Amino acid sequence: MPQRENDGPEIRGSQTVVPFGVGGLYEWRGESFIACDTRMWKKGHFLIGKPLKNIPRLAKALGVSEFRQAPERERFLASDGDHGVPYMRFPEWNFCSNSSCRKMTKLNQKKSRTRPKCDCAQSRRFKKPLTPMRFVQVCEDGHISDVDWWWWAHSMSGSDCKDRVEKLRFKSDTGAGAGLGGLYVEASCGAKRSLEGILRKDALERIKSRCDGRQPWRLERGDCDKHPRVVHKGGSNVYYPIIKSALSIPPDSCLNPEDEEEAITNDEDFIRVVDDLNAFSEGRISGGARIRLRVVANNFPDSDFAHLEELALRAWSQRHGNAHTTEVIDIDYDEFLAFSQGWESTDEEGNDFLTKETTLLPEGQVPSSMAAGELDIRIEKVVLAKKLREVRALTGFTRLLPDGPESDRVVRPDLDRFKGKPPFLPATENYGEGIFVQFTEKHLERWESNEAVIQRVNLTQEKAENLGFNWLPEVTPRFIALHTLSHLLIRQLTFECGYSSSALRERIYARTTDKGKPMAAILIYTASGDSQGSLGGLVRQGESPRLLKTIGATLTSASWCSADPVCSEVESGTEGLNQGACYACSLISETSCTTNNLLLDRTLVIGNDDIGVPGFLKLPDFYESML
Repeated sequence: MPQRENDGPEIRGSQTVVPFGVGGLYEWRGESFIACDTRMWKKGHFLIGKPLKNIPRLAKALGVSEFRQAPERERFLASDGDHGVPYMRFPEWNFCSNSSCRKMTKLNQKKSRTRPKCDCAQSRRFKKPLTPMRFVQVCEDGHISDVDWWWWAHSMSGSDCKDRVEKLRFKSDTGAGAGLGGLYVEASCGAKRSLEGILRKDALERIKSRCDGRQPWRLERGDCDKHPRVVHKGGSNVYYPIIKSALSIPPDSCLNPEDEEEAITNDEDFIRVVDDLNAFSEGRISGGARIRLRVVANNFPDSDFAHLEELALRAWSQRHGNAHTTEVIDIDYDEFLAFSQGWESTDEEGNDFLTKETTLLPEGQVPSSMAAGELDIRIEKVVLAKKLREVRALTGFTRLLPDGPESDRVVRPDLDRFKGKPPFLPATENYGEGIFVQFTEKHLERWESNEAVIQRVNLTQEKAENLGFNWLPEVTPRFIALHTLSHLLIRQLTFECGYSSSALRERIYARTTDKGKPMAAILIYTASGDSQGSLGGLVRQGESPRLLKTIGATLTSASWCSADPVCSEVESGTEGLNQGACYACSLISETSCTTNNLLLDRTLVIGNDDIGVPGFLKLPDFYESML
């Protein structure tokens, strides 16, 4: 059925976190929209969205009380009456697509429920739809707004015109060429200026244009002393979401029915009680909160009502008093221990973490080759995750440059960077399956202490430090080698088990914790909200001896790239943070990678005798012998 003009685009629930989370732009059918902050996730006084359960480790680590998943039906425009995740049209400045008109119009957001059209034609039938301006201005502190086109048009005219309500037109001059020099903004007073040079870093600084310190959906202006920069609204530097994810692992993944207090706090009716406290009573059990608490009491007949009141007030206090006091929790290490220490369960009911340990070689089978034997020695453990639950939360975003979650430039989803009490973070949950491979520590330590390996990695480490990319993990031989191997395996698994490359993700456990505990493992898993979530194909591929053959095929493919010798000898990626990696051998979908396709080096996996760098999985005979 064709979509009506006033219907919004279809955005999946997972897309409301990334890539179209708070502050992100979305283009659809010639229009452009931006997602509003979580303070607008309300229906009256109540919060909207489904609360996600059983993720206390992630909540404590991020300093929030809860996570909420976007409603299945989004309120696409902020002015609509349907309560859901709000979006609004942005940029506000649009121009008429009629070549004989080209009038620029600033939208009235309260009236823009349908695609706006120009009034240049008398007949409604022939009215042309307005097209958003393709350029916006952003600043280092994460603000985004329309370019002041009136100011730009008058910036080089020498005109003393002060009529801010005069008409603007966005025109093109075919005689000036096909670049930005052929586009210009013209005012009705005659002042005009082309767009040539508008993308320069100091273009707005030269005309003394400053940032207004706000986001498009907020009316109040902020205090910002940064000079904005004009960028293309579809550019990758407009929005860098900061995502923190965690797997649901025991004991959180299998809620114990006997732990009544934990069961109560995860009850949906109880969560709504806390919402009622936030909305009306400021921490007092009264009105609608008391009525709903009676429902909770019916759900847990063995609990005293006074105890339920105490739990509700405690939850309210945590939201408002201690929400931003983060607890030091090593999420990666907890997950690593859950896999490596052999947590197994066959109870599928109410359990989000079902694993089974297996072996690389069939039990009792002698390795058929020296390569298979050496590989078996280097791999300490293989764990098949038959069921996994991943929660991905949007903790904030930056613009112009990516940054770490602790940076002052990060804009939180509620825009409340300084008060420190976000009631919740937008998140999504996905279920899938995975293969966990742990490597033998002593072999890895021996390899990463090799001088040639250290020197090669030091080059990448120095570049990362000079760039100031604090969002990248620590650059070590261990991480680069296991990270690259993970990419190579993902590429091979897309052929072996039929998953698309974007349906597979990775988690890299390759560092030493603050307490001196080493990790050396990779997890390749599916976590999709669609039909590719948990079909069993990936787990089947991890069974013995299929995984051995898959690794053999992976290493065989990695030993030669179609872009060699250029690929193996030339630095690539952002500022040369990759070596021996290209789209023909090692790169995958950026949504699947933990580091945006950076910190990769195929040489550290398979080795290079010409430059004297040994590979971690450079085995004594041919990989083909394992197939």
